[in-house]
Amino acid sequence: MTECRLTSAVPAFAPRPAALLWHAACLAVCLIGWCAWSTLCSTVGFAAPPRAAPAPVRPATVSAAAAVLDLTRFPLMNGSRPPLTRTVATLHYQAPGKAAAVYTWNLKHLLQLGWKEAPGGYSTEDLVSGTFTHAGYVLTVTAIPAQEAGFSKVALVNLGNVPLDSLPAPPGARPLFASPVVRMLIAESAVEPTTQEIRKTLEQQGWQPYGDAGPQHFYRKNAIRLSATIGMAPAQGGKTSISYSTELMSAELPALPHAQAISYSDTNKELGFETMQDTAEVHAAYRTLLQSAGWTATTDHPLKVGFRDTTVFRNPPAEMLTLETRVSSGVLRGQLRFRTAEEVQELDRKAKAAAEKEHAQKEDAKEASLPKVVIHLSSGMEVAEQEASRVVLRVRPGKARAASDQLRKSLMETGWKAGTTMQQDLFGTMIFEQSPRAITIVYVDSGLTPAEIRLQGTGIGFDLQPMK
Repeated sequence: MTECRLTSAVPAFAPRPAALLWHAACLAVCLIGWCAWSTLCSTVGFAAPPRAAPAPVRPATVSAAAAVLDLTRFPLMNGSRPPLTRTVATLHYQAPGKAAAVYTWNLKHLLQLGWKEAPGGYSTEDLVSGTFTHAGYVLTVTAIPAQEAGFSKVALVNLGNVPLDSLPAPPGARPLFASPVVRMLIAESAVEPTTQEIRKTLEQQGWQPYGDAGPQHFYRKNAIRLSATIGMAPAQGGKTSISYSTELMSAELPALPHAQAISYSDTNKELGFETMQDTAEVHAAYRTLLQSAGWTATTDHPLKVGFRDTTVFRNPPAEMLTLETRVSSGVLRGQLRFRTAEEVQELDRKAKAAAEKEHAQKEDAKEASLPKVVIHLSSGMEVAEQEASRVVLRVRPGKARAASDQLRKSLMETGWKAGTTMQQDLFGTMIFEQSPRAITIVYVDSGLTPAEIRLQGTGIGFDLQPMK
């Protein structure tokens, strides 16, 4: 009977943020289903015979994976809440209905896209999970009840296109468990030499070390992040357990060779790291590294934004990378974040809206501080438009000249001096001054339609009051 150990696939001791816990829980549920399926097959005599390792597959790029399935464009159930996470590789959201119904809805849409449900799914009244394959890619789907009544949480996670049985196995290692989600081995050698041998072989195959979390070691190649968890196998006489799994990344973010404390978040499409190199060295190294991938820095040197040194990179598809670093306790800590062209457009829109709002607020404050000039309106004057320093009045046809003359007399009675004045029946202009302030009155009257009188203040605001 096949042995299944969840702790080998999803280490309980590795600290994770909430999104990663949800991700890990989904993988664990898929693993439960595969354990059950494997156990059934071995019990009834249908266990698959050993087969040779497949030829290595080129790990997917983001663009290649998105051509097969882009979860930013995958449909959501009607009435769903806005997604908690929505990237090319990961989709987390809450949908109305019980877990089984929510799972079935997503199943239907995946089948329409050519995906096939693999055996070994897991289903209870409150939890449904399954694994899907298409074009060499593996996808997990999990639905569980949400805290909000009448809703279920659903998670779709693309694990990429790397067959787990193509990953290196030490000489003499025997398989313990295998599924599209996780592969487990038992090696005869001790933990440390096994770890070093696997690391050496993976690096020879082009995998870049991408951080560690205790016995869990991460590697990256293109847009695939590989996890190799290596530790002492319990009750195996000093032998070593090896557990492989992969996930698709929504951003191909390179790490510098000597970076430490590397972490990756697909939700934020962000790489975190620490290094003993200084600010100039790190930013220069990323300029060189990213230039070969088509990225161009927008400035010649890092800009100081708050307490962070920042370099922004752009590429021909209008995407953006932002490198931010800061020194803390003698260590340089950095983040490299990716934004899609759509996200950049949204950032630009929000920045423009914020700038316009700030400008409007400053103008409002400026206008509110202006000294006010009282304009007395007769009963025949109608206010068509009004701002702090600009007013448009309407009067009956043929009445604009007389109404403007009335305004002229009122202003002169309060100390305003008449400057340039031109008054005719059809149009007229009058300027009044109290240096450095001024008021301009312009009227147009065709005699056929309502006439307009425009007042424009310089250095003053208007306070419109009915004539007593």
